[in-house]
Parts: sequence; structure tokens; C-alpha cells
Amino acid sequence: MRCSLHVFLIIIAAYPVASAPSLFNSGSSHVKPIAAEPQTEDTNPFIARVFKTKRGETMPYRIFIPRDYNSQKKYPLVLWLHGGAGRGTDNLRQISGGNTSGSHIWINAAVQKKYPAFVIAPQCPENEMWATVELAKPTRQLQIVEELLSSIQKEFNINSQQLYVSGQSLGGFGTWALISEHPETFAAAIPVCGGGDEAMAPRLIHTAIWAFHGADDQTVSVDRSRKMIAAIKKAGGAPMYTEYKGVGHNSWERAFVEPDLLSWVFAQRATLRKNPTRKPLRPPVLMHSLSMPCVLLPTPERKTS
Repeated sequence: MRCSLHVFLIIIAAYPVASAPSLFNSGSSHVKPIAAEPQTEDTNPFIARVFKTKRGETMPYRIFIPRDYNSQKKYPLVLWLHGGAGRGTDNLRQISGGNTSGSHIWINAAVQKKYPAFVIAPQCPENEMWATVELAKPTRQLQIVEELLSSIQKEFNINSQQLYVSGQSLGGFGTWALISEHPETFAAAIPVCGGGDEAMAPRLIHTAIWAFHGADDQTVSVDRSRKMIAAIKKAGGAPMYTEYKGVGHNSWERAFVEPDLLSWVFAQRATLRKNPTRKPLRPPVLMHSLSMPCVLLPTPERKTS
């Protein structure tokens, strides 16, 4: 819990809130994150690198390379966009503390055995953003991430039909911004407690999206996710949305332990969006009428709309 509170304090500077004390009284239930062991340089399975653009700009990032990587085989890739507490230049915060669950869920040994995939985790500088808050427009930092992703695709044999993006809070905004700018690039997106530009909804109707938010979020209003999902549905899309009743800003603690999340993500292929009448794949147990309103989820029940 201590690291989660640290995340809240950092993000307050980026997102206006009515009153700081409400951040600590969300009444949320906490779930132990997956693979949330303390990270150090000696135990970290991510390789530390620094990307340099043609302009000379640099960005620290971490990369996880699947064990027994075979250059003759194509691999999925997950792009992780950290929250506010991950900012800096140490090349570690973006995959540790409150950013551990979202970055490490993909590299769990059992998960990698079933879904071997690359994971890249860039680090945004202090006082910078992945996207603007009001309309979730990409910043220069997110453009650098795009260049980084392109370079990784050239270096390794990445399956272009299996590019996935996920992010929380600051990274949730970045996730919405990235798929809004490049809806044809990503096979699936997982924006957690973020927000996007509703005017971009028509561009996202063929993108597989599973968004998450806490109903009592005092840092990023739950309305940001609700409105994006409603706009995409109105435009003809079929996004998935899970909202947690009684949970505040730290909805990532619930989102990244959803039992169907991984199977849903890796079932997605970008090619499916070539058929505008075909809806994103989803686990059978999660299939509900698309006309259902947003469902609030009390602990420990789980429903989606």
C-alpha cells in the first residue's frame, strides 16, 4: 500500500483534484499484484537501454526479451506506459513501485511459457507527460516512444499483427492518445484510469479495447473512461469496460489480476479490424449485451459491459 500512496502523491501535481485527503479515503479493496517482488538491478529481468532519436533526444527504456528468442519466429510485443510515479531518468521507476503489476504481468514465467512476448517500458522525464490531459493529444515524449517502437521492430522479429499497448493513469492517457493516432497499429489496448478525446471515437470502432477505472477515483474522474466508452459505442464500436465500485485511483491493482485479461489480449489480432462488421474477440464468460450500461463492480464480484 505504501508504494500505491506514493503514486497518488506524484500524480496530484499533474491532475487537478478537489481535495487531497479524498485520495486516501477511497474505501478501495486491495489485491496483491502479480509478480510484485521488489526490483533491483541484480534481480530485474528487464534489460536497461537508452534510445536516441535522430534529433539527438534520449529516452531510457527497459526491454524484456523472451527466453530462447528465435529470430526465425515472430513474437508479440507489449508496450507499457507507466503512471506518474514512473517518471524520471533512473530507468527503474517505470517498472517498479506502483508500476510493477502492469509491467510484470506479461513476464511472469508461466505467462511467458504460454504467451512468449517482448515487453518494452519507456520512461517519461520528470514534469513531462505522455499526452495532454484535456484532449489526450500525444506529446513529444509519446512521439519518441513511437520511434522507439519502430526501432525495436527493426531489431527483432516482431509480429506486426500482435502489438499491444497498456498504461495506467498518466499512461492511461498515453494509451488512449496512441491508439487514437494509430488505430490500425495496435491489436489491443488496455487503458487504466485514463482518459481520451471523445471526438476520436469513430477512429476506434475497430480497435479491441478493455478499459478499467475505479468509481471513486478522485485523481482522474471516472467520467473520462465512461465518456470514451460511450462515445465509441455510439460510433459503432464494441469496447469492453470494467468499473470497480468503491475503488479509487489505484484501479490497476484490480485490473492486472483480472483472470481473463491475458487470454483476451493475446487472442487479438490487428487483421481482425479489416472487417468493419467483426467485433473484437472476448472470453465467453465475459460476453454481455452491448446495450448494457456501465456496471459498477463491488468486491469481489466482477462484471463487464
